[in-house]
Amino acid sequence: GLKYLTFLRITDDMIPYARQRVMAAPFWWQPCPERIALHRRQITELFLALILAGVSDEVRMNLRKSSFDAWQCSDAHMLAYIRQMFIDLDLVANFHIDEQILRNFLIKVYYNYNFVPFHNFRHCFSVTQMMYTLIWTLDLRSQLDHVDIFTLMTTAICHDLDHPGYNNNFQQATETNLYKRHKESPLEHHHVEVAMEILNDESCGIDQFLPPERRQPFRDLMTKIILATDLVKSKDILNAVNAITELDLTNDEHKHALMTALIEVSDISNEARDLHISERWLDCLLQEFFTQHEVETADGLSPTPFMDKDKVTKPSAQIGFIIGMLLPILGAVKRFFPSIQ
Repeated sequence: GLKYLTFLRITDDMIPYARQRVMAAPFWWQPCPERIALHRRQITELFLALILAGVSDEVRMNLRKSSFDAWQCSDAHMLAYIRQMFIDLDLVANFHIDEQILRNFLIKVYYNYNFVPFHNFRHCFSVTQMMYTLIWTLDLRSQLDHVDIFTLMTTAICHDLDHPGYNNNFQQATETNLYKRHKESPLEHHHVEVAMEILNDESCGIDQFLPPERRQPFRDLMTKIILATDLVKSKDILNAVNAITELDLTNDEHKHALMTALIEVSDISNEARDLHISERWLDCLLQEFFTQHEVETADGLSPTPFMDKDKVTKPSAQIGFIIGMLLPILGAVKRFFPSIQ
């Protein structure tokens, strides 16, 4: 019964708690702490057992495809698959990453994703797996160095840490402490802060194995890219890539623009997957949207129009998104990497 945790609709008796919200704490109903601890312990034990068993060659090849279905994986399998990605990209071998520290990092990341319908660990894995697919499909290993590949993968893993399931507009409208600290992109700043807390822990800090002179630039770039995952920055990302007439990956400005665009592609790539995969993700996203709309209404706030379950349909929710956001950024990357088609 722990494989899929049930989410409850927010009810009137829960609203007083919602008004007491601080920082970016998750506002969804959560299982009791004992159940969460038991679930995490079981996932950790299964993850360690899967490492001993190994990942089959068939799965390793399928992980490189956009058709990979994360919905068929348990949390422990997703952890094992991310570890395998680091191995197959030669990141573990090139940087001599300690096995125990890599495991600790992945487990700590897993513990810092919340039980929310969409912005959860499965989303983290899905984005990371799409990033992994792009690295192989676009042959990025021949054009970027190992630190750049490490940056793309680690940023994908950390980009939504401790997401509460409510967006930045909600943070602003309810004046959370997080919003008071970071007026712009409060959630993205929080994701960065949690990522740095994990990396600063010597038992989890996988970036300690990077060349010393590359460690701070890695953190600076990861911070910049995560902050850019705020969807209000999408136009800036698109403009930066479109401004490049001839891509020169020895130029840091060009390289960083491309890497930021690739993270965005990975982050919003659900609609580029097979329909049976993408529609399930849409259901999860709409669950977050509709619950936020209910809480906004109950709190007397101005409800977010595109989160109103009485007005939003699946086609209306996605057609504008596909045309306005997904296709433009894919088209921009395709100018330099036709294989993304």
